[in-house]
Amino acid sequence: MDYVSKKNTYNKINKNYVRKKLIEVINLKGINTILTLESVDFLFANQLPNKKIFVFEYAPLEFSRMKKKKPSNVVLFQGEVSQSSEMDNKFDCIYLDFCSGVTEGLSTISKMKDKISESKLFGVTFCMRNFIAEECDYQFEIQKKIYEATETPMIPIYGYTYRDDHRNGAVMITILFENQKQKEGKE
Repeated sequence: MDYVSKKNTYNKINKNYVRKKLIEVINLKGINTILTLESVDFLFANQLPNKKIFVFEYAPLEFSRMKKKKPSNVVLFQGEVSQSSEMDNKFDCIYLDFCSGVTEGLSTISKMKDKISESKLFGVTFCMRNFIAEECDYQFEIQKKIYEATETPMIPIYGYTYRDDHRNGAVMITILFENQKQKEGKE
């Protein structure tokens, strides 16, 4: 089922394309538990009804709205997603769809590095507004910065750069990594 709405900025053609591709990989890799940031309409979780999905929402108003729409496969927490580091749970996949840029996201990722190192898949979406690559192509620089923040050997298995509003919208980048440490069964 495709979700398209002009009102919801998370429900746009290119965003939905990325979501669809991530879901394909999640299903292909046998992922069962996912930690993620979600839209108030649970556009990601609703397409994965047989997966256990843990969602964090920081904004009190959004959290309140989400509580009313929460699907049965979702466990919803109010707070910063980095608080997941205090949980005993291990997640097969962590996907962080940040509304923010790379610098802000890397701070959160760094706080979550232990959880990320335990996951099979790790994905991010960043807004590229105000990001200036210092050394090389921005995609490679983002990968390098994520590796430095997580201290985990990961290889990209999917990536997509897009913009949903070609006149005013910022460029977004999504990268999905496979954790080589988990793939090889190393602890």
